[in-house]
Amino acid sequence: MNIVYAIKSEKTGRIYIGHTNNIQNRIKEHNMGSLRSTKRDLPWNLYSYEILADRKEAMKLELRIKKSKGTQLKWLKNNIMTLREMQEKDVYDS
Repeated sequence: MNIVYAIKSEKTGRIYIGHTNNIQNRIKEHNMGSLRSTKRDLPWNLYSYEILADRKEAMKLELRIKKSKGTQLKWLKNNIMTLREMQEKDVYDS
């Protein structure tokens, strides 16, 4: 399973887009401050995600989202999660 995800900083409201094959571990890494690109804006919460068939497809989508603000806004709007959905998915448990 490959996931393109967006996390949002509680501190600044910044949104970070990435891809992973293990969303729980990746969010933990972001929140431990071990990733240079996100350590200054802790803490992070999952904002949206999309599951894709393979890594190559996930990488292409991540790049497309990062390159275009219009594409990013549309993707976020279509994939945003409610708090209830996040709790039901239990994405923060290991």
